[in-house]
Amino acid sequence: MMHGYGWFGNGFCDVIFGRGYFGIGQLLILIGIVAMIMAVVLYSRSKSPKGTDALETLKTLYVSGKISEEEYLKRKSVLERK
Repeated sequence: MMHGYGWFGNGFCDVIFGRGYFGIGQLLILIGIVAMIMAVVLYSRSKSPKGTDALETLKTLYVSGKISEEEYLKRKSVLERK
């Protein structure tokens, strides 16, 4: 029976995965999970439509004369509600 710490005994596994405390392995896993969550959040924000783009398009339609002032105000109020 081997007692103490050795490369393949208790010592090596304790350093990587920890025994009764937060080890390097758990820290790396936690960092990976946090990084994945941040990537998903940032990706979903970049794919969401922007309300200002719709307002700019609406202003362009109004200025070019393709829609009336009444139609412009009606559409603008709908966009601002969302």
